[in-house]
Amino acid sequence: MRQQFFYTVFSLLALCWQQVAAQVDTLVVGIYHSPPFVIQTDDNTFEGLSIELWENIAASSDLNYRYEEYTDIISIIKRLEYQEIDLTINPMDVNDLRVEKFDMTQPFFISSIGVAIPYLNRSTISVFVSNIFSIAFLKIILLLILVIFIFGFFLWLANAITTSSNSVRVY
Repeated sequence: MRQQFFYTVFSLLALCWQQVAAQVDTLVVGIYHSPPFVIQTDDNTFEGLSIELWENIAASSDLNYRYEEYTDIISIIKRLEYQEIDLTINPMDVNDLRVEKFDMTQPFFISSIGVAIPYLNRSTISVFVSNIFSIAFLKIILLLILVIFIFGFFLWLANAITTSSNSVRVY
């Protein structure tokens, strides 16, 4: 009787230990819809650059994980701070405050605003001449002439008023 009770308690403890270990071993990954990094498809699965990278890392490291969806990055940061999720794979600005609170990886995608134009093999003289005779440059020159004309008119008017009151007109 005692031995049967011992085996029953031991079996229940082993079963509980397995469930606790399974819960601890599953990483909770916080994500939100942020194309092209995290894209939610029509069938409520996720794909994108970060998803593909994370799934490759998890597969090669033999990690168990589950996604938990949030509406924005602020929700994810709060959950990370309260340790309700283990990590996020969404793009996030790295600043001093976040570096103090969280462990950050090296960014794999660094971007800034840029403009792409076709390469034209033109000489510097032709570029200079085309810039001088461009519509935008001519508008700036006309605006500058207008401002000088208005300022000159007011100076002439002030001079005409002061000289006409100080001088005597002879007819």
